[in-house]
Amino acid sequence: MEDPPASRRTFWIIAGAGALLYLLTAITNPGIIAADDYGDVISRVLPAQAHSVQEISEKAKFRSPFTPLTHFAIVKTAHALGVDHPLTQFRIDLVVAGLFSFFLTLWAGCTVFGAYAEPDRRRHQTVFAGLLGFYFLAPLLLTRPMVEAMSAPFLAASAALACRYQMTLKTRWLVLSILSLAIGAMHRPHIGVCALALVALVIWLRRWKDLAVLAGVGAACVIASGMLDYWLIGEWHGTLRRYVAYNLIPTAPGDRSSYFVFPLLFVGLSLPPAFFLRYRTLDWKARYDPLRPVVLFFVPFLVMHTLVRHKEERFMIPLLPLFLMLLTPLLAFLIAHRDRYRWRLAFLGVVNGVLLALAVTSAPQRATLELARYVDANPAITTISRVGDFILVPTVFVSHPVTARESKELDDAALGCNGVVAVLALTKTGEALAADPRLTRVAEFDPGPLERLLVAINPRHNARRGPVMVLRPVDCVNREPGTGNGEQ
Repeated sequence: MEDPPASRRTFWIIAGAGALLYLLTAITNPGIIAADDYGDVISRVLPAQAHSVQEISEKAKFRSPFTPLTHFAIVKTAHALGVDHPLTQFRIDLVVAGLFSFFLTLWAGCTVFGAYAEPDRRRHQTVFAGLLGFYFLAPLLLTRPMVEAMSAPFLAASAALACRYQMTLKTRWLVLSILSLAIGAMHRPHIGVCALALVALVIWLRRWKDLAVLAGVGAACVIASGMLDYWLIGEWHGTLRRYVAYNLIPTAPGDRSSYFVFPLLFVGLSLPPAFFLRYRTLDWKARYDPLRPVVLFFVPFLVMHTLVRHKEERFMIPLLPLFLMLLTPLLAFLIAHRDRYRWRLAFLGVVNGVLLALAVTSAPQRATLELARYVDANPAITTISRVGDFILVPTVFVSHPVTARESKELDDAALGCNGVVAVLALTKTGEALAADPRLTRVAEFDPGPLERLLVAINPRHNARRGPVMVLRPVDCVNREPGTGNGEQ
């Protein structure tokens, strides 16, 4: 059955709008999700004119230099085209990486639902395009330079190619699935566990000869990625071996998270009770048999991370595209029966819409980003003294030389006129420094709405997400430089 022009047009309108939202999010929201995001990637590549491939490779510890080198190629190209300011380079990096992630994941979703017959095929592809473009977390998370976000589209592509293999039984799709999984694992080694899904799929399909192909191509990928590591850092899989050794270090029982953290996370991400119903007329076999590889990829990744000792929510970012694929038949069912489930769709639209608006407009670590912009606009400031609790100071976004130093208490080195003191305003240290007669407050930067909400809910635990106060010695105030925007 030929695809009606109207359905094609609807699909491309929704996909184009989603791509535009990713573009705008990348340009307007330079937020930093985690300290590792900054320390292991951003600070190693910005500004592009101050780094080299050799330097980035030498700084690799237990994380592969593959991800920072990927971003370095983008920002180095931007610099070659005349972009000198590090923050502008960063925005270009987010745009390129985000749009690549969007379109590769969109292709993966269209491939997965390509196994459906029309008109269900285009209908589910359109619903998936809507989820990918407008699910509240996707535009922000999939445009970040984190290893988790960089691996996500390759994991989605690998699952999609496995679906194509299941549908056609042609070995070339299995080979391509392994290669895509290997590239993703070079960003985030953990997704390599999904190779078990490919083994299970081959056994399920009883393609016994393809087990040898899977083993051979998989071994070749392990050797090739190890050779790349050897070429970059002089050790065969050196970063991976160090990472495994690090995670084998025993941890105190109190440092271990509950086994239910990640399963409950995905329950919450489904925005209950929107999808919680019996689906009595849904043909589960017809809808989810073509998605069997997606399920097989999802489960071992989730189980492995459920069992490891250290858990952070961002570890689940690689599963986000697969999660959206698994939600697609359920949302398509609700839309097809919208007269019966009108309130669920309304609830989903309103809650997701509010969360989406907050996510794309609220830059994570906004207060510290504003601190960097303040220092960038004041070239006379060459030192930032962080006093008390840890503050992430993204000095790479400052276009002139600046040093960030850290101390538990205010010392003489922090009282020079060439620097400022930065402190979390809601902490006891912040209150003490605000009352110190030697200092005067010159600026204070507030977090975004989401982080402000987290601080209001639990001010003690989330103080690091709160406002950042900037102080200077009273004797230097008369010589305080003016403010402005140094970005070009």
